[in-house]
Amino acid sequence: MPDLSVIDATPSERAGIRGVQEALAAPALQPGHFGLLKMPDGQEVPLPAPLCRVLLQAAAALASGYQVIVAALSHQLTTQEAADLLNVSRPHLIKVLDAGEIAHERVGRHRRVKFGDLMDYKRKRMSERRVELERLIEESEELGLYEPPRT
Repeated sequence: MPDLSVIDATPSERAGIRGVQEALAAPALQPGHFGLLKMPDGQEVPLPAPLCRVLLQAAAALASGYQVIVAALSHQLTTQEAADLLNVSRPHLIKVLDAGEIAHERVGRHRRVKFGDLMDYKRKRMSERRVELERLIEESEELGLYEPPRT
């Protein structure tokens, strides 16, 4: 698998991406296939359902202004790449790895983290933060420090 690279779209490219997104969301043309890819030489290749789902999700994210990374869950990351994806420092990530919070393996003296394990950790942390935020909101409401938004 090649290095991870962030894919982004300019505002002017987003309109074209929305068109692709709408076309991919249309009903299937053949069982198990969701369209045809036309190659530069004119050859048409059926688009299998799993690839269609990947393209549809990527198109939705790009059309909304988000950046995208396409990676296999088993893709191995360096500690610096993993820290960058979590938006933390490398020393902090090393502490998290050493505490056993993220599965990793050693290759010689270096640690490697699977992309899927890193994303599992990120989802878990986001869920924990959401629960804690809700608890803090409830507590501040009980103390009269928080007013819910008016609808």
